[in-house]
Amino acid sequence: MVSIYVGGEDKTAEIINWSIWSDKHEGLQLRYVEYYAQDEQVARAPVVSAFDLLYQEYDQSLARLNARLQPEDSRYKSEQIATQLLREALSDPSCQSLMWHGQVRLGQVASPTNPNLTERERAEAGVANPLSTEFCIELDSVLLIWS
Repeated sequence: MVSIYVGGEDKTAEIINWSIWSDKHEGLQLRYVEYYAQDEQVARAPVVSAFDLLYQEYDQSLARLNARLQPEDSRYKSEQIATQLLREALSDPSCQSLMWHGQVRLGQVASPTNPNLTERERAEAGVANPLSTEFCIELDSVLLIWS
């Protein structure tokens, strides 16, 4: 839990009671803190996402990642970013039991005869259906799908 102090006074209880967390409510919480805090008490940190590389202007901290992207991974820069991040994350020795696969057809990961699937899901898993996932991560023969 994070405690929020404004002017030396603990305001956590007032803010934590705003139990619905959404962008709108987070914005209200931030404005509440900014309103009651003195300027020197508010520290702003930039939020940087690897996917900011999709824009013409992005934080220079992403320049090294941009240089490591491999265009042969995909024609889409978003998939190049995700592929590179997966490649780097899964290269850690602690992830040696994980494997990743790109562009896996749904028919390869979901059987159209699986009784747990709905009719629509069975149709989507059918062999003739060209739908695919962007990435699958495999752990001990269990597939986690990212689409």
